[in-house]
Amino acid sequence: MPVSEILSLQTTLNEALNAFRAELVVQNLTEPSLNTSKPRLIDHPAYVPTPVMFGARRAALACLVCDITHPLTI
Repeated sequence: MPVSEILSLQTTLNEALNAFRAELVVQNLTEPSLNTSKPRLIDHPAYVPTPVMFGARRAALACLVCDITHPLTI
């Protein structure tokens, strides 16, 4: 069975977002939002993410960069 690129990308992004959300709960952090200008701890320059948070953010950003640099054609 051939590997679907879109399914692989979706799976990776979903896993990264799930890990990110779980880590927000563990660290008692607020979810990111575009509807507020209130600063959050996660945005502070002194914030040091846990290894799980770092990995989740890195994987999610990699998915977005991959999607931008190699857009799907229909």
